Amino acid sequence: QIHICFEWLGRERSGWACLARCCTPTAGVKVPTGNYYLCDNGYGNVEGFLTPYKGVRYHLKEWDRGTGGPQSSRELFNLRHASARNVIERTFGLLKTRWGILRSPSYYPIR
Repeated sequence: QIHICFEWLGRERSGWACLARCCTPTAGVKVPTGNYYLCDNGYGNVEGFLTPYKGVRYHLKEWDRGTGGPQSSRELFNLRHASARNVIERTFGLLKTRWGILRSPSYYPIR
């Protein structure tokens, strides 16, 4: 089962508004026990949501500069987090290319 919660750029100042709407009992989206959603730093580290460590190297391009691999467990976590998010974001890019309705807000009722 896949649940997608996203906002169009400029609609929210923080990811919290999206999180509050999508992941509440009334919205019907629950994080199954033992599973997690990967989030960026716009979200907080709350149960079921994983964000990268703040103040620790995070972006994949930082490792491409020949600076060596991760130097700590936090850097390793951030590297793996960034790698997983990169795959997810590329997948959504492909989906949006295939189905144009995903590129902009829908004017059709979603049920």
